[in-house]
Amino acid sequence: GTGKTAAFVLPILENLLKENNDVKKIKVLVLSPTRELAIQTRDTFKIFSENTKFKCGVVLGGVNQKSQINVLKNGIDILVATPGRLLDLTNRHFVKLDMVNTLVLDEADTMLDMGFINDVKKIINFMPQKRQTLLFSATMAKEIAELTNKFMTDPITIKIESNEVPTKIKQLLYYVDKENKINLLFDILNAKDKKSTLIFTKTKHGADKLEKEFNNYNIKVSVIHGDK
Repeated sequence: GTGKTAAFVLPILENLLKENNDVKKIKVLVLSPTRELAIQTRDTFKIFSENTKFKCGVVLGGVNQKSQINVLKNGIDILVATPGRLLDLTNRHFVKLDMVNTLVLDEADTMLDMGFINDVKKIINFMPQKRQTLLFSATMAKEIAELTNKFMTDPITIKIESNEVPTKIKQLLYYVDKENKINLLFDILNAKDKKSTLIFTKTKHGADKLEKEFNNYNIKVSVIHGDK
């Protein structure tokens, strides 16, 4: 929604157009923390490069490796990947990163939270030292600052500040036995004028069970989980 992906996709494609791209080797690598973001970024590259000869692929966990390996064997210019799967394929020599001249670390703070930073460091060691590195992060944690100092030369920091007032969140903790949880939930919902409420449950079964409870009271509810 903010245009961040286009902010690096368009200049990268413009730079590629200026180069000789006859050899289908990975020249651009984008590391993303989640499968959803990786697919979204791959699709953005495909949309903007529609009238070019550039090929873009995605490598991510949770799906069969065979189709991803076949895409890599056919040759691509741009690879979008989640760190864990990419490191696995690189160690098994299905991916070569020796010609990467542009590296993008997208949502580096999220990768830090998900424990990917060590994988990222290992992946970077497979690349040429001479390259352009772009790092996007909502926060500048100590570990991310160390990453920039180690793998970037004279980096330029650009900060985008918002004039919006941050949302204030009131947090409350209720101690209640299991049998009375649902009653307490309905009491809280009835006591507040809420246009909409988001409820997280521990399990899919718990979400379905809660849906039935809401339906018994004719309260409009929708459930989202992996089996839907």
